[in-house]
Amino acid sequence: MKTSIITFSFFLYSVVVFSQNATEAIQEVFNNYKAAIMADQETKAIEYMDTRTLDYYKNILHLVIYADSLTLDAQPLLDKFTVLNIRHIATKKQILAFDDKSIIAFTIKNGMMGKNTLENFTLGKITVKDKTAKAQLIENGKKSEKFYNFYSDGTQWKIDYTSIFPAEEKETADLIKNSGKTDNEFMIGILEIMSEKKVSPNIWKNIK
Repeated sequence: MKTSIITFSFFLYSVVVFSQNATEAIQEVFNNYKAAIMADQETKAIEYMDTRTLDYYKNILHLVIYADSLTLDAQPLLDKFTVLNIRHIATKKQILAFDDKSIIAFTIKNGMMGKNTLENFTLGKITVKDKTAKAQLIENGKKSEKFYNFYSDGTQWKIDYTSIFPAEEKETADLIKNSGKTDNEFMIGILEIMSEKKVSPNIWKNIK
């Protein structure tokens, strides 16, 4: 009986230590990711992104090249805005030269990965379960409804940038609703403000 108690106590201790180590590692990954984004260190930032993020941008690249206006209009708000933004500021030559990582580097370099908002983010409570973790975002010192997911490949934790999208999609939809404009009118207006240049109707056309 005594042996069983000792074994169980050791098991609990191991779980606590693992959780603490994972929490520290996740915090470090977030800090390094944030620092890389803020310093426009595109290659460095990509090192901390998980496969879900890379796959997402692989799909974005496909949409940038091949999506016609009908296909684009059927996409979620954030996806559609990202595609339009890239078509608006990148040349055809740049777009056709993109791969799944260079398109991410392009979005970071051009401030399309939430640099302004990320500056105000810190991590709140981190919940770890096996090789997955979820961290609440503290925005301007207050708890938010936004979360980042993290995944471990067994040796390193990485951030899933796309896990924040559901909350940001809702936030964007609310902004559009309050603006009294259609989705597309709102997006075009934002693109023109951000780039300080007129948006061409060609951004609705597929490149290939």
